[in-house]
Amino acid sequence: MALSLSSTIRARVAAKIALGAFSLVLPEDWLDTAAAKLLQSWLWDKSPKTADGGTIFASPQKVPDPMDKFCRPPEHLLFFLPGDQAHANFGIALFGEEFMVVSTGPLDHPAPKTAWCLDPIAHTHQETSFSELVMRARQAYAAEFAQASQ
Repeated sequence: MALSLSSTIRARVAAKIALGAFSLVLPEDWLDTAAAKLLQSWLWDKSPKTADGGTIFASPQKVPDPMDKFCRPPEHLLFFLPGDQAHANFGIALFGEEFMVVSTGPLDHPAPKTAWCLDPIAHTHQETSFSELVMRARQAYAAEFAQASQ
């Protein structure tokens, strides 16, 4: 039996998910940008590279606090992080456990506020917003505090 680890699989997964989500909310001409071409290369190049030409090594990362309260395992969460117009970061939480971030590159407008929560067990999906995710985290923290206080 052989065991191997791929240092690029997470980058490829992040690129695939991001390209699909971006196609829903960004203008079609975004596909002609350098950021889009970079993500596309992560799908197809034998040895995909980072934006600065470095070797990709995407190791597992836990969803950081407080974003870990945005969704509950086994949900998947896709969301744009608020920021300036220079670029937008897009967060991906797989199974509510593993976190990845990719960039849209420069945008000439604010980042979309759209987010999606997908439940692979219930086979449901909900379109939501970053603001609603923050409220969801607030409610989760309140429930934890109330439970701890009892």
